[in-house]
Amino acid sequence: HRYNGKYTDTTNRAVAKELGEQLMLDGVSGITEEYVLDNFQFWGYNPPFTLPYFRRNEVWLKLNDDQVSYLKEKYPSSNRLVGGSSSNSMTGRSMFTLGLCGLVVGAYAVGFIFRSRSQYRRI
Repeated sequence: HRYNGKYTDTTNRAVAKELGEQLMLDGVSGITEEYVLDNFQFWGYNPPFTLPYFRRNEVWLKLNDDQVSYLKEKYPSSNRLVGGSSSNSMTGRSMFTLGLCGLVVGAYAVGFIFRSRSQYRRI
């Protein structure tokens, strides 16, 4: 289960509980809150100086073969990962447009700063 933000033991345990609750709602047998809290793993991928909003964190839970088979049967179209860098939600054209908008906003901000500084020099 992927999430962003600051990671603490409390946060990791809360996200692991959410993952366990979702698995229980999906009907996976053998998943209990105690099992989840005893067997989850936390993975953090960014250095500590990364702003919390931009951190990529994950909580993993080991499933046995029967549980994996059950999920594959229940959700047969989930053969590939959805989201993250493997998602095709942002096409090349969308990325270009987003970058161009950022460039325009940045150029406008720099021009505004220089214009406002030049007005103070005249006084």
